[in-house]
Amino acid sequence: MNISTPNQFVGTIQTITHGAVNTEVQLAVGHEQKLVVMITQQSATALDLTIGDSVIAVVNTAAILLTTDTGMMTSAQNRLIGTISQINRGAVNSDIMLSLASGVTLNAMVTKASEEALVLQVGQVVSALFNATAVMLLKPESRASEKGSSQPL
Repeated sequence: MNISTPNQFVGTIQTITHGAVNTEVQLAVGHEQKLVVMITQQSATALDLTIGDSVIAVVNTAAILLTTDTGMMTSAQNRLIGTISQINRGAVNSDIMLSLASGVTLNAMVTKASEEALVLQVGQVVSALFNATAVMLLKPESRASEKGSSQPL
């Protein structure tokens, strides 16, 4: 799949909880890791989500916060722990690549000031934090089109 973010997780839907306005979806994304996703009821209906479906979760690099305190308590629904495998430094921002236990990589875009304040280094273990609302779900079009859902979400 060609999409402009490197953060793509193939996952299997484990739970779906419908609320009055939003739907919470929990995905298993490998190696005992899960993602929590919050989408609108309209999107949940259009995607025709069911437990066991395979979906792709995408997270924008700018939506991810990094912390060197891997045990920090947080209200963020998603925490992925990884090892910094690469740092691409720019004049304003740095792209930090993490290797996760599942073998997948995760990229986070942080300001140069944040990178320096955290003293980030290759080989360092960090937590990547992001909210459930920062995750977008993609589903293979074949299933969605079978249900007549060809509208953009």
